[in-house]
Formats: sequence, C-alpha cells, structure tokens
Amino acid sequence: MSSGQDQLSIRQIELIDSIARHRSISRAAAELNLTQSALSHSISAIETQLGITLFMRLKNGVEPTPFAYAFRARAAIIRDVIADTKRDLHSYVRPKKPTLHIQAGTRATPLWVTPSVATLSSRFPEFMFDAQTNLNNLARNLELHETDLVVTALVFFQETSSLIELM
Repeated sequence: MSSGQDQLSIRQIELIDSIARHRSISRAAAELNLTQSALSHSISAIETQLGITLFMRLKNGVEPTPFAYAFRARAAIIRDVIADTKRDLHSYVRPKKPTLHIQAGTRATPLWVTPSVATLSSRFPEFMFDAQTNLNNLARNLELHETDLVVTALVFFQETSSLIELM
C-alpha cells in the first residue's frame, strides 16, 4: 500500500491539468483563482513529492513533459469517475422526478401555461413541470428531446388580406 506522501489530492490534479491545458502558469492561475507564485510553488512541491518533472519552464510558458501527458490521460478518467459519482449520489439523495419540458410563446404563457402548470403541479406532485417562456431554438430542442410540449397563441386576422401579406 502506498504512503500518503505519494498520493495527490483532487485539487492537485486540477492544478496540473489546468497548466497543461493552458501551457501557461499565469493563465492557469487566473482560471484557478490563484496567484501565479502560489501555483508555481504548488507545482514545484508536487514535482518534488512525485520525484518527476511535469513541465519544462520556457520563456513564454511551459511545455508538458511526457509525464504530464500521461498524467492528464489518467486524470481525465479520474474526473469522469468523480463526476459520475457525484451524479449518482445526487440521484440517491434527490430522486429525480419525471419532468415535462414545456416551451411556450410569451403570449401563451400568462394566459394558459402558468395557470395550467400550477394546476398540474398540485394535482401531480410526483412530476416536475419545466416551462420555458420563449420559442428560441424550438426545432433543435424538439429534435434533441429537450422539449416535450409546445404551446403558442394563434393570431387571428380580421381580414384575409392581412394574412396574405404575411405569407
């Protein structure tokens, strides 16, 4: 079993990944809300702890070493496992209710959608109702199954000539 000294924290993994992505300690520091000096010291400490060089320091940034490239590949797996674990834990804590995604035009929302969603929510508490009040990206949302129901107001014209002009 390995000692605690050669284990890295999730935060240390994030530091290494950010520097490798940006190829710059200053840009990585900005992303991580750290000072450049603090990040540089942290990376030096990690390299000392592991006994390897992760980055070659250059005049205009850093170049990841083969160790850093190998580390990033494994770190991506670790990040995915952590994200999956968090998602799983949230589903255990808050079981997700089935959700009806409604996309409605701004005219239809106050007249029909808002009162209907309130009624449906009280009658069917085991469901969630998500109403979006615009028709932006309607075709995309329907294609990706991000919208289940569309509600819009129809406009009636007094004269057929007005309708023909719009066509």
